[in-house]
Amino acid sequence: MIEMKKLISAKDIEYYHETKVNPIMIEEGTIVTALAMDLVEELGLTIERQKPVQQASQDISKEMIVAMLKKLLQGEVSQSFEAAISKEGLKVVNGNSIQFESLETNNPHAKVFFQEVINEESTAMKAGFLTIEDSVFDYDILDAEISYVVEGNLSLTINGQTYQAKAGDVVYMPKNNTVTFKSKGKTKTFYATCPK
Repeated sequence: MIEMKKLISAKDIEYYHETKVNPIMIEEGTIVTALAMDLVEELGLTIERQKPVQQASQDISKEMIVAMLKKLLQGEVSQSFEAAISKEGLKVVNGNSIQFESLETNNPHAKVFFQEVINEESTAMKAGFLTIEDSVFDYDILDAEISYVVEGNLSLTINGQTYQAKAGDVVYMPKNNTVTFKSKGKTKTFYATCPK
């Protein structure tokens, strides 16, 4: 398997500057273009490198779990995205840095991925992104959810009634229902839930 390196460009540096991210935290081994480095210097920003997250092996020991829990409790585990967080709790997530995880569905052939970017202890709100590629699957909506279709088209079926949503549409899904999602091509949504 070929390891893909991350790349930071001048456009990324401009984004960090606009969103007031400083220092910019990147994994060791990330490539920063010369133009990006010039822009870092010009804008008075700093880059701090951190160790990359290691891929989990199949042999997980009790000691490894204890060590991971300690790191988690001490806030040392890196996220699957980059974010700037103020001491007051304001959070700006770099959308270009999000690493999606596979979402388990009732269809083993479904290509569905997600990443929750808001899941704070201080609020019941949860929010994130969902991508669906040429797939059909049922999903149990446990908490009321609002989704914004960022790109693509989505078919949603609830109680035998099918609705269509396209890029720019907003969808509300009431809690305690099963919804069938269907996507032809790639669809990306942003969702938010607020459990009670």
